[in-house]
Amino acid sequence: MSTAEIVAVEGDVVATPVEAVVEAVAMTPAVALEQVIANATKAGGVVRGLREVVNALDRKQALLCVLATDCDHDGYKNLVGALCRESGIPNVVDAVDGKTLGQLAGLFRVTPKGEIAKVIKTSSIAITNYGAQSAGLQFLRENLHF
Repeated sequence: MSTAEIVAVEGDVVATPVEAVVEAVAMTPAVALEQVIANATKAGGVVRGLREVVNALDRKQALLCVLATDCDHDGYKNLVGALCRESGIPNVVDAVDGKTLGQLAGLFRVTPKGEIAKVIKTSSIAITNYGAQSAGLQFLRENLHF
């Protein structure tokens, strides 16, 4: 029996069709970045910390670089920005703060209860493997033109 037949036979039961309507989340750069970083983390494609990020950018292994909004070191910003421009790697600036970026990159401890206890702030990450394709990646590609 199809869903339409179930509804006709059992008048008070409302069945949803197989192609259920999914509520769309308004896509913003922060939401898109969260999806991309989550997929990259699962695939082992996130590089954290200044030394590792600079190495990935210098070797042209990075596909995308993210700089935290609250990074207040001008030299750090200039170095990462210059390496991105030199390598032609997209650089997302001012998307999320350092603590959120650290949490997205997996820099946190989990308590025995399963709660996040301590998040380590990071100023930048580089993505070397996107992992699974997502709507967030498509959104970033369209808006960052890479």
